[in-house]
Amino acid sequence: MSDPLAVIARLPGVPEAVEEARRAVDLLYRHRVLRRASPTVSAESSLRGARASAAIEGVDVPLDALRRDEVPDPVVQGALRASAELGRLGPTWRQAPRQVLARLHTVAAAGLTDAASLGRPRTDTPDLAPGTFSARTGSSDSSNLSGSSGSSRTGMTSRSSETHGAPGEPARTDEPARTDEPVTADGPSLTGGTFLAGGPSPAGGPSPAGGPALADEPASGDDPFGLGPAPGAKETGVRMEGLFELLATPTKAPAIVLAAVVHAELAVLRPFGTADGLVARAAERLTLVEYGLDPKSLVAVEVGHLELPYAEGLRAYLTGTSEGVAQWVQQCASAVTLGVREATAVCEALQRG
Repeated sequence: MSDPLAVIARLPGVPEAVEEARRAVDLLYRHRVLRRASPTVSAESSLRGARASAAIEGVDVPLDALRRDEVPDPVVQGALRASAELGRLGPTWRQAPRQVLARLHTVAAAGLTDAASLGRPRTDTPDLAPGTFSARTGSSDSSNLSGSSGSSRTGMTSRSSETHGAPGEPARTDEPARTDEPVTADGPSLTGGTFLAGGPSPAGGPSPAGGPALADEPASGDDPFGLGPAPGAKETGVRMEGLFELLATPTKAPAIVLAAVVHAELAVLRPFGTADGLVARAAERLTLVEYGLDPKSLVAVEVGHLELPYAEGLRAYLTGTSEGVAQWVQQCASAVTLGVREATAVCEALQRG
């Protein structure tokens, strides 16, 4: 069985960045404050992460204003709701990712789009039925998920299962991948004919999301990160199916690699048309939790993304080259490391009293 995520995990620079992030997380989990105040640190990390996610969308507000509930802005409120929802969605993420994404969009996009569009992917082509993420016959409906239940984030997943499908087994690092061609497992296709990371479209047409984006492409109000037009709904549905397959297929790749691909695919595909960035970053954090790197949800990875060149990283991923994908995964690993720093600061503040 091919393992496309393991291929990405071996790209030059990725193993080192991932290992640095994992060591940082390990050190954080040994902090003595967590013996008595882990839920407090998790709650504070979630608040800071939500603030950072909204700031990436262009709505930067003081943390103290959030604590006082003085910010009615719908982007900020959507980020807060999405962050709060993660603890209930964790057990569902592996089994029903469509429902989880629908629910995240429902809470994140409230106030940003009409109620009928909440939790439903955009349908901008006539050959895609509404309410599904796939152009394939018989695919699962993505209508709103309500009444989700499950355990809280704390202790949901053992950190020993940080390698999806292969507990404790790290990605191989002895076979560096080439950097002059699109990332592949066995040929150009990552999963069953679905192309990720801006590669050729399944039908041999234009590249997803309008093809590779130039690093100096000007941003606009409708495209703040300079990603170019989103792919059509039919193509987005096919690629989303490929993403769901990645979530369900065992891999030797570390959770950071899977989380990076989840984040980037949602951010560049923009499957809902509104609040996609909020959903993408929430899904990345959920992946880090559920796939074992950060089971207590302590790492404020969104804060790390805010401090790094976020749009540049996404545009690099969108080129579809091994070099571009590696740049994005390394950036996500660095965001984890910076998120650990943020969580450690919370621990230190609690320790001082």
